[in-house]
Amino acid sequence: YYDPQGYTFSDVLESLRRAKGKGLYVMLNYLVFPGFTDRPDEVEALVRLVEETGIDMVQMRNLSIDPLLYWETLGRFEGGMGMKEMLDHVKQRVPRLQYGYFNRTRENFFPEGHERDWPLPAEI
Repeated sequence: YYDPQGYTFSDVLESLRRAKGKGLYVMLNYLVFPGFTDRPDEVEALVRLVEETGIDMVQMRNLSIDPLLYWETLGRFEGGMGMKEMLDHVKQRVPRLQYGYFNRTRENFFPEGHERDWPLPAEI
């Protein structure tokens, strides 16, 4: 994820497009840091990425960074909408997108009702 050698972000985008062009199911491991990842500009960039490449599932992964160290080094940022609001917003814009934190098998890539799996029911 850090300091790629021999490829660029454009190469990553092309790989995603080729995978979808071959009919593959594409999952994105998305490293999240509340307060940064949920800023409107970041959310819009995620929506564009999903729409332009056809990503099927976004798996949220904790960036596992010390927020105090981050803020001390790079400064604080404002304007995060909150992670739930972010997930709601993305799902509204791209209803076909699935959220997960696990890998699916070929048999359950598109489980029945996946278009309506967000927000999660209150009784969970």
